[in-house]
This record gives sequence, C-alpha cells and structure tokens, in this order.
Amino acid sequence: KKMRAFYENCICLPLIRSENFTILQYSDDEEKTIILQLFEEKSYQKELIVYPKLNKNRRYMLDNEIYKSEQLMENGIRMKFSESTRTSEIVLKSVI
Repeated sequence: KKMRAFYENCICLPLIRSENFTILQYSDDEEKTIILQLFEEKSYQKELIVYPKLNKNRRYMLDNEIYKSEQLMENGIRMKFSESTRTSEIVLKSVI
C-alpha cells in the first residue's frame, strides 16, 4: 500500500521477457526512484545480473552505497531470487 501512488503514476519498461525470466523496470517521471522486479519462469538459478536503463550522470543509492548510473548500467546489479516466491526486487533511489 505504501508504494501505491508510485505504481499508479510510474513508467514500466520491460527489460527482458523470455520463457525463463521477466524483468521489469519501473520509474517515476524524473527517475528519482527506480524499481527492478525479476520474475523467474522456468529457470532454477539462484541469482541473475540485471542491466538497468538509467539516465547518465545520475547517482543512485543501492544497499547503502552510492553508485554512478554508468557503473550500474555497465556492471549490472546482482539480483538474488527469493527461495519461496522465485522473485526479486531492488529499489534504487536517486541522490544529489
């Protein structure tokens, strides 16, 4: 419920849709908040590296560390699957 307003007004960009995975990237208009959602279909991998589409020259907070958008796009983000739901979600917050 706390993210309802975000999802009602966000833009959804499908990064990958295959028989094994679906990866969706949600963002607000200004790309201050980015949410990556990973859904496993048939694969049994424990993790996957996701390469988000971000605006250049931005910095984002991920796991209490600050990264340049270029770093995240070039190196990707390691997403680990939940054992019970076989999904994963990461939230990136833009920082000044």
